[in-house]
Amino acid sequence: MAVSILRTGKVYQVRAQADDTFYQGMMVSLSVSDSDMLKLALYGNEAMADRNEGEKIADVKAASPEKAGTSENSLDRALTLLHGAVKVEDHSSWEDRKSEKGLAYRTADAKAVLTRNGFMIPLYVKGIITRGEGKTVYTLFAADQASGRYFQPLLDKALKEAGK
Repeated sequence: MAVSILRTGKVYQVRAQADDTFYQGMMVSLSVSDSDMLKLALYGNEAMADRNEGEKIADVKAASPEKAGTSENSLDRALTLLHGAVKVEDHSSWEDRKSEKGLAYRTADAKAVLTRNGFMIPLYVKGIITRGEGKTVYTLFAADQASGRYFQPLLDKALKEAGK
């Protein structure tokens, strides 16, 4: 299923130069079929059941550490590594919109700061979700905040004028 989704994926570099300033960002677009979406939903239910089982094991560890295993949940480890590394400065709520030519889409954007090893990277991300025949397309635009300020009105205009 993952291979099927990744095969439909597209990655674009978006660039512009204005007033002696160079702006750039990346767009990633993935198309997920309805059958793949169903598989993901079923997998999500299984993952939640596994997570609930993991919480029961954690309760056993707390009550009797000598009887419990020592493996940690890899997601918990990853979240621990990222703790405090990403700060969302501003974000919009998801909005349902329709283009002038009838394309329905959802969009939202956010400004965040990624801090790692003493370096700060200000990020701008914009998410766009469109629905087609038998599929949903997820598109993410990511750039530094300065480039995001430049491209945001252009992306909004392109979505407003998009066709089906």
